[in-house]
Amino acid sequence: MAHDLNQLQALVTNPSESLSVELKGWLNPKTAQHEAKIAKALLALRNQNGGTLILGIDGNTLSVDATNPKPADVRLTYHADEIQMIVSRYASDIFPVEVHFIEHQGETYPVICVPAGVKTIVAAKQSLLDGGKLLVKEHQVYVRTLNSNGTVSTSEARHDDWEGILEICMDNREADVARFLRRYFGDRDVKSALQALGTSLEDRLFKLQQGSFQRFNAIVNHAEQQIPTNAGWWDVAAIIEGKVPERRCNSEFRNLIIRNNPRYTGWPLWVDGQGIKYARGQESPVDNFWECALVKPPVEGMGNLAIRNIDFWRISPIGEMYVLRFLEDDLLPVERGVPPLTVLDFAIVTWRTTEALLVPLAFAKAMGCDPDACSINYRFSWARLKDRGLTCWSDMRRAMYFGKAGQESIHTLVKVPLSVAPAAIAPYVHQVVVPLFELFGGTEIKLSVITSIVDEMLKRR
Repeated sequence: MAHDLNQLQALVTNPSESLSVELKGWLNPKTAQHEAKIAKALLALRNQNGGTLILGIDGNTLSVDATNPKPADVRLTYHADEIQMIVSRYASDIFPVEVHFIEHQGETYPVICVPAGVKTIVAAKQSLLDGGKLLVKEHQVYVRTLNSNGTVSTSEARHDDWEGILEICMDNREADVARFLRRYFGDRDVKSALQALGTSLEDRLFKLQQGSFQRFNAIVNHAEQQIPTNAGWWDVAAIIEGKVPERRCNSEFRNLIIRNNPRYTGWPLWVDGQGIKYARGQESPVDNFWECALVKPPVEGMGNLAIRNIDFWRISPIGEMYVLRFLEDDLLPVERGVPPLTVLDFAIVTWRTTEALLVPLAFAKAMGCDPDACSINYRFSWARLKDRGLTCWSDMRRAMYFGKAGQESIHTLVKVPLSVAPAAIAPYVHQVVVPLFELFGGTEIKLSVITSIVDEMLKRR
């Protein structure tokens, strides 16, 4: 999803509302009333086949909002992760959003972009109440609509809105695709072709990633388990492409995964939570996934040894896997001399990326997938990067300092054949991390450097 920044600048410079553009004053997403306004606006824009929500501009005066208090930190308040969490919380069909910050006459305006391409009507999947007042209604469909006086607004769908909503969805689905395929393929393989035109793997990866992150937040108690509020994290969703032998999500499957979890690092991904007192959610499968959240509590008086781990993983027998880990850079004891939120260690990123690629390959083979006929698609994400410096505090041989990151988050995609040997994984690691490292002043870390780090990690095993 990419948007023309010149076009967004024009929307802020000359603001006006339309079916695809909504203006709102300064909203506080932490309050129920304002969270509801953001949620309904984004759901309505999605059902309109995409659009933009501009905050900080009064929809009546078309100028900067002087009524509601402006947040002290606009970029933090409307961070993309915060807005995406609202979408994940209320959208029946989760979709990605982008947040851009547009400068105009000394003000910074958040512009939230909702992508086009809706194929399924998006409804609110849960209600939001505030003091007995229903702000968001579960199962309700919200749309952008014209009132009788000609003004545009977000509202609950009425009988005369449905034709337009359905037409948008049908256009995007290309409803006549079956007849088109028969025209060119006859009856030879229409069924397979239709299946191939279903939900794309990229969409599935995004939904797996967002749904899993939401699941982590449902399992853990952030305040009780003392999870740092501003710490960064990375996560990855992985989906096997190809035939996956049928299995049940039972204890036999869980034991198969635990037994075949290779140990590439001291604290491996997909750690077995059985017997760990601070583990959450590992007792029974949920929604056809085995899962486990491991939030190690802070330990006082242990100096350099008091390194925390905050992890979460999920795996399903249909070939879907996910892992989340908070950045070690933000969880170090003060004795290490690395202040939280200041750096990203490129060697640790390389280690974790290598492990995150190799472990799902091992799981897929253990599940009986054919190495010559299957591959795994991955979607990596890193969050809360802005103003960090790229360095390497974990290995003084590589203790270089590169530029600072200019944006908060990034995601990258890669497809790895199941037949790849661990010793040949470095080029795929390089493909994943190159766009991430380039955020830091355009830093280029060559394949030879990545290969040396990967080789060192594999030799430690």
